[in-house]
Amino acid sequence: MNINNDELINIVTDYLLEDRYTQAILIDGKWGTGKTFFVKEKLIPTLKDNTSLKFAKIYYLSLYDIKDLTELTNKIYLALFENFFKNKF
Repeated sequence: MNINNDELINIVTDYLLEDRYTQAILIDGKWGTGKTFFVKEKLIPTLKDNTSLKFAKIYYLSLYDIKDLTELTNKIYLALFENFFKNKF
């Protein structure tokens, strides 16, 4: 299924506005298809501008070169830790 950027932004926004969903979102695709550009330059700025989503915290994590669940868990905790202290000082 191929969808354009605006359709994907709408899907993600609808997902985040649903109270029953509290999970992460994974955008998957072949290398070089523009996933990182889309997320950093299109999706995240759009979500931050959406007044209905002001409660949401957005963390961007690349899964590139992650070999196992321990590495992923450490990367998640590091992102949370950095965000916590960034907002404290």
